[in-house]
Amino acid sequence: MLTWRRVVTLAAILLLAALGWTTWTAVQTARDLRTAERAVERIRAAVSSDDPEARATAIEELVQASSAARDRTDGIWWASLTMLPFVGDDVGGVRDLSASLELVASRAVQPLGETVDELEVVVANGRVDVERLRDLAPKIDAAHSAFASAAQLVTSRKSSGFAGPLRSRYEEYVDQVSSLARDLSSAATAVDVLPSMLGGSEPRQYLLIFENNAEIRATGGLPGSWALIKADDGKLSMSIQGSAADFDAYANPLGDITDAESSLFGREMGRFFQ
Repeated sequence: MLTWRRVVTLAAILLLAALGWTTWTAVQTARDLRTAERAVERIRAAVSSDDPEARATAIEELVQASSAARDRTDGIWWASLTMLPFVGDDVGGVRDLSASLELVASRAVQPLGETVDELEVVVANGRVDVERLRDLAPKIDAAHSAFASAAQLVTSRKSSGFAGPLRSRYEEYVDQVSSLARDLSSAATAVDVLPSMLGGSEPRQYLLIFENNAEIRATGGLPGSWALIKADDGKLSMSIQGSAADFDAYANPLGDITDAESSLFGREMGRFFQ
């Protein structure tokens, strides 16, 4: 039979084991996160120096370190630690940060790393390769979704109760991942619409109007010059260009001028290019 002394002794042993395990896991997680941070810096340096081999090595290190941090903090034990007083918020922050970073590394940075070299040859010989843009679209869309999910994961937790060092690093990460999510949203939209805008399906024409500040206008200035741009299978060319002086005033307004517009602007509206 177990005596009270044995029960207390066993409980003390279990408590010490739990504390030891938690401490060891926390130290290893902190190490993994620091390794991931250094890997990000090496990725930036490799991209700047155009070193594909170093870039791939750094990306793989980031994926492994973030995956290790996620695995250590993803489970019943760490989930239960988030309910502890005083330290529960910090534990939850580390847990969310690790999961968010792993999501970014495996589903965004790694696929995007494979597209860097492709981006360098999208524009060649005065032409945009619209087919290559179409091929890039799924990877950029997936990366945007990953960054958006990763940002949502960390922004959903308030960091005001974190310990000072953790709070500052956590908030810095939130700012960076949220900013990158917004940038990738713009990139995903651009890659989606550019092939058709650049005449990938059929030739297109665009009328560009250039304003100057010779006269004050509601749009910012006087439409003084213009150009007609043609886009055909990724190649842009200027068909013709001119100025407002190329157009004489029309005797009657062009287009359907409503009574309200005529009342506000008179017969001048629709008669002059400007």
